[in-house]
Amino acid sequence: MGLLVDLRRDLRRALRMGARPADLVVEISSWVILSYRVGRAISSLPTPLRRAVRLMHAPVHAVLQAVGGVEIPVSAAIGGGLHMRHTFGVVIHSDARVGLDCNLSQGVTIGIGGRGDRRGVPWLGDRVYVGPGAKLFGPISVGTDSAVGANAVVNRDVPRHVVVAGVPARVVSTAGSTGLVVPGEDQPDSSDRIPDNDRILKVA
Repeated sequence: MGLLVDLRRDLRRALRMGARPADLVVEISSWVILSYRVGRAISSLPTPLRRAVRLMHAPVHAVLQAVGGVEIPVSAAIGGGLHMRHTFGVVIHSDARVGLDCNLSQGVTIGIGGRGDRRGVPWLGDRVYVGPGAKLFGPISVGTDSAVGANAVVNRDVPRHVVVAGVPARVVSTAGSTGLVVPGEDQPDSSDRIPDNDRILKVA
């Protein structure tokens, strides 16, 4: 059920953003996202069947990632409506969480960072825009409807409805992601599942 819901949202959002059906067929990012969704669905299968199907899916997903120049492990939790038109250089940590209708631009890294009790990975809310070359590290939350500027380095929490930019990133505007992100279908925000800073997933 989750597979079909997310795929439908991915497709409808791409079309709302101006993509033509032919674009979806030839664009490698479409196939990478499709493969990721299938991989997530496989994870919910009964153990014997899951292992068998995963043996067939894993090589396909690996090839698509290599061709697209992207790392998007199936263990990462990414909401429907993901837009990743230019994939080269995109790296997403396996424990990352990304909300609905987010834009990840070329060269984006969502990775592990921090030390000791402050080691972890980012959680992104809904309708977050991440500009080209931006790097997000550590147990941080990036608020719903926010935007991260090109080449920014983000290692602290980002409030909702703001724009951050620079190294290290600082709030530079309250415009948020409005005008940068075309929302998908109406649906309650998933961002209420993003934990407060002291409850963000810690990774050993």
